Amino acid sequence: MACFKMHQSNQDQSRFAARWLKFDEYPLTILRTDILSHSLKLLQAGLGKDDLFHQTYRSLHIRDLRDEADEFEKPTKPMTVEDLRSALTRHAVDPWARYIFLLSQTSRGYLACSREQLAMILTYHQVTPTFLDLVFTCRYRELPLDYALFRSENFLEASDAILDLPTMGRSGYQLQHAFNLLTVERADDPNEKQQWPLRHASLYHSLDIKTGRSLYMLLKGNIKLAQRIKDVTETHRHLCASAPRTCEQAFVGSLRIHLIMLEWCLESWNEYIEHMDEIIRSRSVEAKVAPVTDVTNDLATTFSRRGTGFSRRGTIQTMGSRQSTSRTTGSRKGTTSRQKSQPEAALQETSQQAVTLTNPVNPEPPSPMSPRRTGSQLVTGFIRRLSGLQSRHRLEQAESVDEEPNEGLQRLTALEGQFTFRNLQRLSLNGDEIDRSLSAFEQNLGVINQIEEEYKDLPESYAFKEFLKKDKYERDLAIFLRRIRGIRQELELRRQRLYNLSHAVEKDKQMFESLNQYTTIQTSKAFQKLAQTSTNEMMEWTAEMHEIALKTKQETLSMHVITVFTLIFLPGTFIATFFGSGVLRWDEDGTLGSDWVVRGEGIRLFLAISLPMMVIIISGWTALYLAAKRWARRHKEKMRSQSSERFADEKGTERTSRDSCFSHHRKISRFLPLPVLPLATARPPPTERANPETPAKKSGWSRAPLIELDRRAAPPWRPVTMTATANPEPFVHFTEFIAETRNKYKGHDIAGNEHQYVPWSELAQYWTPTRIRRVLYAFESRIDVDVNVILEHYLRIFSTLAYTGPQAVRSFNIIFVRHDLRDEKFPLRARPDTWPDGKFFNDIFNEISPVQWQFFPLDFTHHHVQDCHIDDKCILPIDAPQPISHGTFATVERITIHDEYNNLVPRNRDGHPTVRDFVVKTYDNKKYEDQYENELKAYLRLKPTSSPIPNLVKFFGCFRQLDSYSLLLEYVDGGNLGEFFASTPPPATREDTAEFWLNLLQVLNGLDRIHQQTGYDDEVIRGIHEDIRPENILLMKGPSGSPYNFIPKLADFGLYSRVRTAKRPASGGVGLDQSGSQRYSAPECSRHTIQRGRAINMITTSSDIFAFGAVLSHTAAWVVGGPGEQLSYLKARMAYHEAQVSRFKGSGYEGCFHDSNAPILVITQQHRKFKELCQRSDTMTPSVLDLVEQHMLLEQTKTRIRAGDALEKFIMQTQSPLSASTSTETPRSPTSSSPPWSPQVNLQSTQDKKGSTTTITPTVESDPPLPDTTTQSTSNPTSSISSGADRVGIKDILGFRSNQREGKPVDPATAALVDYLEYNLIGRDQLFFIDDSSSMFEQKEVIGDAFTALACIAKRLDPNQVELVFASKPRKVHKARRTTRLRELVNKCEYKGEGSLMASRMAELVEHVLTKHLPWRPAGFNLNPLARKKTSVYVFTDGNWGEVHPKRNDACGVQLQVQRLIKEMQRRNLDPSQVTLHFIRFGDKENGRVRLRSLDDFGRKKYGNWDIVDVKHIKDSMKGIMMGPLTPAVCDEPEYFDV
Repeated sequence: MACFKMHQSNQDQSRFAARWLKFDEYPLTILRTDILSHSLKLLQAGLGKDDLFHQTYRSLHIRDLRDEADEFEKPTKPMTVEDLRSALTRHAVDPWARYIFLLSQTSRGYLACSREQLAMILTYHQVTPTFLDLVFTCRYRELPLDYALFRSENFLEASDAILDLPTMGRSGYQLQHAFNLLTVERADDPNEKQQWPLRHASLYHSLDIKTGRSLYMLLKGNIKLAQRIKDVTETHRHLCASAPRTCEQAFVGSLRIHLIMLEWCLESWNEYIEHMDEIIRSRSVEAKVAPVTDVTNDLATTFSRRGTGFSRRGTIQTMGSRQSTSRTTGSRKGTTSRQKSQPEAALQETSQQAVTLTNPVNPEPPSPMSPRRTGSQLVTGFIRRLSGLQSRHRLEQAESVDEEPNEGLQRLTALEGQFTFRNLQRLSLNGDEIDRSLSAFEQNLGVINQIEEEYKDLPESYAFKEFLKKDKYERDLAIFLRRIRGIRQELELRRQRLYNLSHAVEKDKQMFESLNQYTTIQTSKAFQKLAQTSTNEMMEWTAEMHEIALKTKQETLSMHVITVFTLIFLPGTFIATFFGSGVLRWDEDGTLGSDWVVRGEGIRLFLAISLPMMVIIISGWTALYLAAKRWARRHKEKMRSQSSERFADEKGTERTSRDSCFSHHRKISRFLPLPVLPLATARPPPTERANPETPAKKSGWSRAPLIELDRRAAPPWRPVTMTATANPEPFVHFTEFIAETRNKYKGHDIAGNEHQYVPWSELAQYWTPTRIRRVLYAFESRIDVDVNVILEHYLRIFSTLAYTGPQAVRSFNIIFVRHDLRDEKFPLRARPDTWPDGKFFNDIFNEISPVQWQFFPLDFTHHHVQDCHIDDKCILPIDAPQPISHGTFATVERITIHDEYNNLVPRNRDGHPTVRDFVVKTYDNKKYEDQYENELKAYLRLKPTSSPIPNLVKFFGCFRQLDSYSLLLEYVDGGNLGEFFASTPPPATREDTAEFWLNLLQVLNGLDRIHQQTGYDDEVIRGIHEDIRPENILLMKGPSGSPYNFIPKLADFGLYSRVRTAKRPASGGVGLDQSGSQRYSAPECSRHTIQRGRAINMITTSSDIFAFGAVLSHTAAWVVGGPGEQLSYLKARMAYHEAQVSRFKGSGYEGCFHDSNAPILVITQQHRKFKELCQRSDTMTPSVLDLVEQHMLLEQTKTRIRAGDALEKFIMQTQSPLSASTSTETPRSPTSSSPPWSPQVNLQSTQDKKGSTTTITPTVESDPPLPDTTTQSTSNPTSSISSGADRVGIKDILGFRSNQREGKPVDPATAALVDYLEYNLIGRDQLFFIDDSSSMFEQKEVIGDAFTALACIAKRLDPNQVELVFASKPRKVHKARRTTRLRELVNKCEYKGEGSLMASRMAELVEHVLTKHLPWRPAGFNLNPLARKKTSVYVFTDGNWGEVHPKRNDACGVQLQVQRLIKEMQRRNLDPSQVTLHFIRFGDKENGRVRLRSLDDFGRKKYGNWDIVDVKHIKDSMKGIMMGPLTPAVCDEPEYFDV
């Protein structure tokens, strides 16, 4: 029988492996199911539809708990199918519990995974095909889902088909079911139209009854629901990692997960019902008590008293707003009034409801037909009667009378405002919404009933009786069923409340309809009476108009008579004027006389004056006429152009040509006289994908290619409309450029969704002045804007407008230049306040708003990431975030900011930022805003310090986007201390052990800075980290490559507390306990009981000291025995708690270092064991354990040592006996025995007035330290470096050499530098390669001095032999133990070589000197007998290897030899520091500087971290020349002449 079972298991395993290879054929890959084959094929076809899965967005998270693990594994977020395959098959056996969260962007959006990923998950776990019924509910939909399902397919009986896969931990006895539930949730946006949308979530659960392995899969649940499940798995005693691994425990834990879903569907209904009740009551109370009868009865009386004064409109609102019309222009004004659309009248109705029924009205003025007349009016009337204008004056009087309000009309208008059709529509919508909610209740109750029946029958199945002990789960199952009944009762009560609301809505709708009918009848009666009155009045107006026409005719005849008589007398008037001018001489008797005398001078004077005046008048009149004619022609063309763009549709509504374009939600087809050019299209939304594309209009223009664009960049299905006067060519060309360029630059939002953008550099390269002018001149009337102004201030705005279309470009000068809207004020999140109100401005904003984001990605500057609210559509120019960890509150991811937008750090001389990788810590839910602000407060308090400390993670900024809160932090490349323990073997030598402890204890520097934050006015602000544990201690790798060479950094200030402020002499300080880490917590932070958990607990900074002492104790176990010893140490503490401290059981404090009062005795016993296990040469570990026992893990908080004092105490314990015996000597630096590159701490004691030491203030130096000494070179090389040592040059080294030989005192800074270089570079081979080309001859003396200085230090570093090679003979290596002979060779060099052969010389050096001596370790040990130690090569050259090519900026082939060397080192798996090339430039020739500058950073640009080349000028410091590529900080320093 056993053999048969084994054979059957092998067959099942083979069948599963075959189906696993065809996972994409799911559900045909299911090995056992009761579903028929044709049904499986239908389900498979439904799974392949396009409206189910999102194409790019991914939100799939997997969280596993392994059998023997004491905590959950880090959640994984597989982005691809291969990532998912790796996550599922990483272990052969299924995890004890697996939680899969598959979310979506919105409750109605697509699933955030691919079809292949879902099929792989369902095939691997052999999920029942009926689960696809719930998967299909997650497809994209415009309206929310309103039905719930329950699907089950169990295999619990002995007769069922058993799928036995023992290698995967599957027995085949399987409980599996799936269901979804509905609830309502308040919308996050208060402007959302639907404030309470329905949301659904689906849960699939599978439990192996025999092995206890469980699977939970949550679909479409929001972050809140997923977080609840994560929280309960960390705190619930049956689900947490420390829970026993039994089948009964797994079953009981699954009940808790089900209760979370059931409670979720219940929790928001009460608030929703109250919201709906308030809305319905507010809309019906006023209508129920309105005085309908009083108002309608007074209406007829009002009309009879007023007589007339109403327009011919049929609505009460129109009558109330305009009580009188003009007698003469009534027809024209009536037409204008009728042009108003009904929606506008409805909006006016809402605004006019401020007039209440009880408002007082003005008394009615006298009738205009019988006005009171004054004396002046009588005289005016007499004159008008004589002129025949009296009738016209009467009409003008009637027209000029101000229209007075009427009480009856106002009351009727207000009454009609309470019974509008809109209110009736709102009631109907409310009723429909309540009906949908009632349907959701029915669906939920059905699912809950099925779940109850399912679990009632489970205990009677064969598998439950065979493999589970009933007494261990019976009580929990009864509680679960009882809770289900309670949830069902609560749902019934809420359903009854909704039924009552539904009945109330129906009654209100009936009342509204009755009131509307009654009001309509009464209004009709009033209008019947009004119609007769208006008819009579119109007849009177017609008679008066006829009289006015007759009078006008008479007046026209009078004017003609006056004109005729004027023409008759005009010649006589002219002749009389001429004769009277004195031109002719008359006798005294009035005759002309005998002589015909004419005064010629007078005639000439007359003509000289009159003729020019006549010419001037005629010329002026002609100029005015031509100007008016030209203006009329332009105005006519403008009107014609506007008429082609703005027209009235068949309903009389004014529209523009933009209205004919396709929008995101609809398409409007219209025959236009203008051609339409489809510049760009995008994928339509799912509801429109089936619609055929609208064919392009026929025109003379060629069709541009249809380009797929991002939805965020341009509204889908939206072609750009060209006006008749616009040239489309520049717009088409720019659109094609954008479509091509955007594919090269891909940014993301904070959620990781990809979006394309166009950087400023590409736009600046594209927009030449010629191309800008082509766009500005594309119109018949050119746009006059200075091109340089656009290039300097409006480049991205101009690009946005050009991409939007010609109409947008036309508005450039009017809207943007005149209102000073420059690039720095974009992107626009809202319509600018400086823009005038109007549809034109609204249309422009709506057009550019969705397009602008691709041209304005976020610029990462300190100003832009200071807790700013970034728009959800804003694109972050970053690579796809790489997940690092996913905690309870936040997600930590690694991002790379694109160089052009990375302005958070300085740039090197090549213009690239010195740091590209950052860490973003994101709080994904609003409920974690407090944790975000608390951590932000901590970083802001720690940041503005005068001496930044390297043992705290650097803070760059923060921002908010997509309802998440993000902190931008320093990226630390070495992981955390917990990961370090798991991946790194313990130190095996004394040096490694000392280096490890000295580096790790630098954490106390950061902790001391947190505890003593200096504020203003000599005030100290104390902080508490409160979450000290290995996972929050990050490690930055050191340059030596040793795993124990690192800088520790404290991170994660989410539980940071600020305690009370105190003056500097004060000590202590308390703060509110934020419930930090449990395992490493102090006794006073214990919350193991409900009472202590709820109580307010005040703690001090000493809690962090205890926590760090616990971390050091845990670390000591790793040092002496590795992870195995740490596990034994943990089990010993847990055994003690289980035996002695039973109250800790299930609280999460099992395995901590105390019993809630004092440290446990196990710690002392284990520390004694650790000391015995230490190596004989290891003196550091016992010192650390003594420090922990005597000063850190103490019961009394006041007796615990301060962070700064602890560091000093440890250094004093590890000092030499001589220095320890001197009581008056200042304590040495804590880093006196640490590696010199490590962050150095100088402890300076300060004393109060009583003389006792109160504070030890750490000061930190970020650069590699050099000895601070006033003696000769025998000083301690690990002392802190003096500031002058960084400036030591060649001449200083030569002086140091000379003084040392003559026995004179040496310069302290130079001696410190020499000792520093000797300490850091000791043991490296030193090789000098001198370029002896002819151009170097002029630098001969400088070369001699430089070689003497460098060789002086080189022989200290390489005591065997210093090597010298000349470029003319690269295979000849000169070696000498003493450098005298080498100096003679350098001084005798003739410098006759050819500089252009430098590349070939370097090739020979690399092949025959460097590569030949590289180690080769294919089997773990060196097989090359010629291998040597690590080598520093100093290349003396001026870089003059040929003329600089104008289009090629390389190093004349020298870079190829560097590349060759790097590849060979990589092939042999060597460290980048194996061979370093130090190019030392001589002279100041420009072509040499260009060549060498292109060579610098060559390895970093092309091969990542392989920066083995550094270029320095001979005038640079010796530290930079010799450290060069070995230290990134020194390597990135600018060259002498660059500065």
